[in-house]
Amino acid sequence: MTFLDSVSSVFQTFVNILPKIYFMPAYESGVLFIRGKHIKKVTPGPIFFWPLTTTIETCPTTRQVLPIPSQTCSTIDGKTIVLAGVLTYKVVDVVQFLVENYEADESVREIVSSVLRDVVSERDWKSLQANNRNTVDNALTRKAALMLSSYGCDVEKLRITSLAPAQVYQIFGHSPLSYSHED
Repeated sequence: MTFLDSVSSVFQTFVNILPKIYFMPAYESGVLFIRGKHIKKVTPGPIFFWPLTTTIETCPTTRQVLPIPSQTCSTIDGKTIVLAGVLTYKVVDVVQFLVENYEADESVREIVSSVLRDVVSERDWKSLQANNRNTVDNALTRKAALMLSSYGCDVEKLRITSLAPAQVYQIFGHSPLSYSHED
């Protein structure tokens, strides 16, 4: 290690303990974790913090669109279907969303996937296809809003984007990687 590397390392360490400023954009909010356990909500604008004792987490608080990947489930009349959806929502309580919910986006996706499955499995194929007066979409939205309110989210709409009958085949047996070679 050269003298310049040592000086650079000392300078970098010194810079890392000085207060930092973060300019939070208008579409975000966040929380500061001070010494790991004290939580302070922060809003858009300049935020000063000590990186040695504080970490910052942020998330968008404006309208967000979250695609829900396709899944296979059964209707009440025994039809197997594949469906996918889309959720539009806002984060209204950033502390609930970020602090009480590890990997919040994945948690929202998991909850909404289960809501899609639950609501669809309570209906028959004809009513899903008809969706008269958006009864299915309204039921999805109501249930998602109820489930996500405790995570700091306000649901605008949950709707099905893809719906099709399906046949599921499951193959039992050994995979090529599971064979052992005994010599």
